[in-house]
Amino acid sequence: MNKTSAKQESKEETPESKLFGLPRPLAGALIGFLLFLFVSALAWNANVVILQAILLLGGQVFYFVIRDLANMPTNMTNVAHRVLYYFIVFGVSSIPYAILGSLIFSKKSTSKSNGIFLLVIYFLLSICIGTLAYAFAQD
Repeated sequence: MNKTSAKQESKEETPESKLFGLPRPLAGALIGFLLFLFVSALAWNANVVILQAILLLGGQVFYFVIRDLANMPTNMTNVAHRVLYYFIVFGVSSIPYAILGSLIFSKKSTSKSNGIFLLVIYFLLSICIGTLAYAFAQD
C-alpha cells in the first residue's frame, strides 16, 4: 500500500457521534431544556417562589417588554393570552439552559469546559438577579 495514500485524509465526512440517536449538540440542548422544565415544575408544585423567580426571570422580562411594545391587554382572563404568556416565559427562559446543555454534552473538551464555566457564571448571576427581583417584588 502506498504510504502517501494512507496519510491522505478521505473526503468522506466521519460520522458524528450520537447520544440517544441524536447528534450530541442537539441531544445536549434537549437534555438542558428538559432539565429546566423538570426543575421549573418542581419549583411550581412546591410553591418555591424564589426559585421560580430565578428560573423564569428572563422570560418574564421579555414578556413584559413585548406586552408593552405590542399594547397587549394586561388581564389574564383570555385562555389564548395565558397560553401565549406561558409559552413565551418558559420558552425564552429555557434558551440558556439548552445552549449550556449543548456545550456541556459536546464531544470537544474545550466546549465542555467552556460550558461548565458558563453554567457556573449563569447560575451565580441568576441567583443574584433573581434574589434582587424577588426582594423588590416583596416591597
